[in-house]
Order: sequence, then C-alpha cells, then structure tokens
Amino acid sequence: MSDRLTGAEELAAGHDEQRGFARLAYSELRARGILRFEDKAGREYWVSDQKLQIVLPDNSMVQYNVDRNSIAIKAAGEDDLFQGYEEFIGDFTPFVEAIGTAQAIALSDDPSKYGRVLNSVTTGQSDVAAEVQEVLS
Repeated sequence: MSDRLTGAEELAAGHDEQRGFARLAYSELRARGILRFEDKAGREYWVSDQKLQIVLPDNSMVQYNVDRNSIAIKAAGEDDLFQGYEEFIGDFTPFVEAIGTAQAIALSDDPSKYGRVLNSVTTGQSDVAAEVQEVLS
C-alpha cells in the first residue's frame, strides 16, 4: 500500500487545512471588530455575519462561508462564478497566501504592520455589561 495521496485526497486535505485557517481568521477578525482591511499587497478582506471574503488585486476572490464551513474561489475575469475549493483548477498559491495573511492579521497585536483597517466596529459590550452590573448592584 502506498503512502502517496491521490490528487483528490491532496485537495481534500488542503481544503481542510485552509478551512481551519480561514475559520480562525474569521473568528478573530469578528471578535476584534475588523470588518474591512487592506493589506500591503493590495488585498481587501471583508468580514460579514457569515463570510470572510478576500479580494485580490487582480479581482480574483476567495471566500470562506461560516455556515457551510467551506471555501470557494473565483478566478480573475470570471463573472460571479465561485467554484468549490476542490473543483478549482488553477494556482492555489495566491489564495493560500491570502488566507494565511488573514490569519496573521487576526492574531497580530498590531494589525497595522500588515496594512490598514478600512472599517471596524466596537460593540461596547464590556462597557454595557459594566453599566448593567452597576445598575443591578
């Protein structure tokens, strides 16, 4: 029996790994209130209720969907045609780099070293909780 993986098995393993990185990046960016970020390579990161979408400089995109726990890719020049990670035929490198950078931004103590925040929110939940606690006391 061979220890070599088939192409389909390699894609599945790559998808699993990238989903984990994207899920962590999504969770941490949401927790920090970062909704839109532009990195120094010109990629834009959009964080919504259920998606992390990264737009690359050539207008290709990679999208992580929280509900489906899946990654889809749209190649440059395609009109709104996202393909599943395992169906995509092309160079994964720019998309893997983008997801890795999203994770680095999300986990960084200083995201500004990667680029700039274009839009963020602060929930103020800790302030509200403190005020509620004060009223209840």
